This record gives sequence, structure tokens and C-alpha cells, in this order.
Amino acid sequence: MDTLQNTPTLVLLDCQKIHFHEAGEHAVDHADTVRHIERVLTTARYCGWSVVHSQLRPQPGLSPGSRSTGSIPIDGLRPRASEAVFTRSQLSAFSDPMFEQTLTRGNQGPVFMVGFSLAFSVLATIYEASARHLHLTLVEEAIGCAPLGHQSPAAVRSFLFSLINQLAGTVGWSEVQQAWVKPGSFVSTSKWGIHHEHLRQQDN
Repeated sequence: MDTLQNTPTLVLLDCQKIHFHEAGEHAVDHADTVRHIERVLTTARYCGWSVVHSQLRPQPGLSPGSRSTGSIPIDGLRPRASEAVFTRSQLSAFSDPMFEQTLTRGNQGPVFMVGFSLAFSVLATIYEASARHLHLTLVEEAIGCAPLGHQSPAAVRSFLFSLINQLAGTVGWSEVQQAWVKPGSFVSTSKWGIHHEHLRQQDN
């Protein structure tokens, strides 16, 4: 039986509206990523995982309107009152020392990360985690990626995922479900049956 000590932790990184402002023609891709993140988040909450949010403060160079709107969490991904929220000025989530303490405090379970800014915040956080000998695993479908220069999001994603796999790991959501979301793990079988049907309908 899984215990509190090996319950997974879910990190939501930069799930803020600023990414839609910057996405331009790729906003549709971001909307699809949001749907995947929301599915992961809903499941994590239902199963009793620890949920942690790390949000990047908008840069001073932005207009006041962009700063205030861009920093708002994306609809459907807003933190609950019981969930830890860290607001930072640097790319890496580890720039707030309390973030690391929250991840490691009595927890030996896996840490899954979802969110935005693969080439910046996500990559910086993965590097920092590796330097601290902490293992983070990205849920592939739930990571948003913008174009970089002339490179398309798909090209950037392919290159960076190959790099990240040398430092941490990436995994598909179906694999996470099979390993960590199963009857008897966190909820009763009867409740799981109802919830599993709900998730299956979402996937279709």
C-alpha cells in the first residue's frame, strides 16, 4: 500500500497567461497543452498527490497591463488554498530555496513536472535539479514549448527533450497513470471506477 512518504508530487511551472500573449500563431498548441495539464492536475488532486506551483514574476520591461494580466494563472490551473505557491524573479524554480525544501521534506516519491517555457524555465529548473541530485520527470504531453528563433515548437521540443533525458527524464501520461494511478493506490476501488470512467471520457 502506498504511503504518504512515497506519494508523487506534481509541480506546475509557469502556468500563467503570459505564455498565450507570447505564443502568437502557436496559441492553439498552448491550448492543447493546457488541456493535458488540467487532466494531470485533476487526477493528482483526486489521488491526493502533493501539488506545488512555481510562478515567474513578469519582467519590469513589460507594460503594466501585460504584467498584471500575464502573471495571472491560466483558467483551470489556478492554485487551491491548500497548495504551495512560489513566486520568483529568476528562471529556475529552485531560485526560491523554499521550493526545494517543499519537494524534499519527508517525501521519497517521484516528482512530476508540467507547465510552460520548455526552453527557459523548464530547462533551467531541470539543470538546477540535476545539480542538487534531485530527479524531476517531465510529463511529455503537458509541457508547453514556444518557437525559438526560426525553429518550430516541434523542433525545439525534440532537441530539448533529448537533452533533458540525459539529466532527468520524460514520460508519457499513460505511463504515469499505469504506475501511479491505479485501483487501491490512493482511493477506494469503487471511487476509482467512477473516476476512471470520467478520465476515459476526457481522453476521447
